[in-house]
Amino acid sequence: MKNSMATFGLTKVLGLALGGAVLVLGGISASAEAFHGNGGTAFVMTPLTPTTYHHVVDGVVRISLLGDCTIHGDVIVKVPTAADPTHWPMVGTITFTTADGTRILTATGTGLCTSGTTKYNPSGVYGILDFHYDLEFVNGASGSFKIDGFAFLALNPGSLYVAGEPDTSVGTNLITPSGAGDLTGKACWLTHGDMNLGHAHGD
Repeated sequence: MKNSMATFGLTKVLGLALGGAVLVLGGISASAEAFHGNGGTAFVMTPLTPTTYHHVVDGVVRISLLGDCTIHGDVIVKVPTAADPTHWPMVGTITFTTADGTRILTATGTGLCTSGTTKYNPSGVYGILDFHYDLEFVNGASGSFKIDGFAFLALNPGSLYVAGEPDTSVGTNLITPSGAGDLTGKACWLTHGDMNLGHAHGD
């Protein structure tokens, strides 16, 4: 009887403990909220190597759970290759700061920019590219989100990038960072995901 009671007592304690853990985890999960937003940014792409750019992004965004914010991005962009001439892989960090400065949220992730085939000015003034990011909060919140938009990219003469449309001035349809100098542009985009402000990553 004593062993039976001891077994029952241990089973009961474990059951209560597990039940409490479920309630705690449920509370954390339940506090995550869906959010959406829209933003506009300007950017500069500075050549680092013949195959990479440093992509610095700054602008504003309105997020449903945060209100008006500024955004800063620090991203490395890989130049498309002849084998995959329409895709620009990206990896980096994005930071949201609320307008009153009371919250700073940082996220990291990867992205992909896809160039159009005919969306360009024949004089080589600009190119239009679609982009997508998958990101996860690493500071200030937990959760993950996506960004989708398009960019208007100003191109230097002789550095036009339009897949399938050769730049006759250089005889190639790939930008060469070592000779193109800084590239600038503007972008607009939408974002959506889940955010838990009460359970920041790392807390």
